[in-house]
Amino acid sequence: MVRAPPAEAVLHRFRHFATGTVLVEHSADAFDTRLLARTIGEALENDNVDTSRLAGRLWGLRDTIGLERLCAELGVVHRGPHTALGDAEATAACFLELVTRGSELLGWRTLGDLLADGQPPPPRLLTEPPRRPRAAGPQAPARAADGDAADEGARRRRRRGGRRRRRGAAEAEGEAPITPSGSTDTTE
Repeated sequence: MVRAPPAEAVLHRFRHFATGTVLVEHSADAFDTRLLARTIGEALENDNVDTSRLAGRLWGLRDTIGLERLCAELGVVHRGPHTALGDAEATAACFLELVTRGSELLGWRTLGDLLADGQPPPPRLLTEPPRRPRAAGPQAPARAADGDAADEGARRRRRRGGRRRRRGAAEAEGEAPITPSGSTDTTE
């Protein structure tokens, strides 16, 4: 069994490696840089460029785009999805393709141009562990009457029931599902 090195040693090596660099990552405000900053306990001094933000600027997207979809849109081969090396290679290839397209369509010429369009906001650092909301009960404070109680009820229902089940292919295409007796169920 291969044991992972201690986190402190890895973080030290990473900080040495990253000194003076601009990091390129996919969906930076969602994962890697923020995870490192929270683990270290302080924000990294590096600037970073987020390929999902560059794609959003290039195509006018309001939401982030997943790495696999970005690869498909750009014609980039993504070997080993959801593995560190596979995702890193795909992100690098997407970055190069985005820079090429962005220089043609948006006039990106400098690192400053890329940082202006692709740098996520700085991470929020936690000073104490996040607390789970307490369940509503007799000791719970009264909620405001502006819909907060309804929102809280919806969140509790989702937590209790987990993810909603997906509809079957027939239902998704608008056809009524088939019941065990073979008849078509038209109630919904």
